[in-house]
Amino acid sequence: MATVPIWPRFVRPALELLAECGQMKRREIIEGTAERLQLGAEARAETVESGEVRYRGRAGWALTHSSKAGLIERPVLGQHVL
Repeated sequence: MATVPIWPRFVRPALELLAECGQMKRREIIEGTAERLQLGAEARAETVESGEVRYRGRAGWALTHSSKAGLIERPVLGQHVL
């Protein structure tokens, strides 16, 4: 059973982080969101069948869906801002 929350739970912490920090790199948002969700070592080590780290994928989906919903913008490749 997965210990990583589903992707919608990553949205709010990611938006709060962007509100506090301004423009950030995608990787910084993903790691900062994991910190805010207090993901432990077990959750951070969890992978999917392809070998991808599960929390990074779910945080990435949260950013993608937030962008499509118009909640965040991507002014340049790999950068996000509210």
